[in-house]
Parts: sequence; structure tokens; C-alpha cells
Amino acid sequence: MDLEEKIQEIDKDMSECSCDYNKLKDLDCMKRDMEKELEKMISEWENVVELLDGKSK
Repeated sequence: MDLEEKIQEIDKDMSECSCDYNKLKDLDCMKRDMEKELEKMISEWENVVELLDGKSK
């Protein structure tokens, strides 16, 4: 994948977010969105770890 395709992919991902990332003041909003995504991913991984722990005992 070349750089131009990568940039288009990132733009597409950003356009699906709830904030207007073209405005600098929305960087805080972007950060909050990313934190929410991260928390969701962490909790999903914690569930996976709990399932694996349960199977190994």
C-alpha cells in the first residue's frame, strides 16, 4: 500500500468519527474518541483473559 492509499484510508476512518478533525480544537474530541475505543478494546481483552484463565484452571 502506498502513502496516498494509506492517507485516504486514514481520512475515511476519521470521517466515520463523531468530530470534525479538520479543526484543531477538535483534537481533544479526537483524543476522547480514541480513549473510548482503547477502553473498549482493553475491556474486551480482559474478558478474553478471564475466559482463558477459567479454562486453564
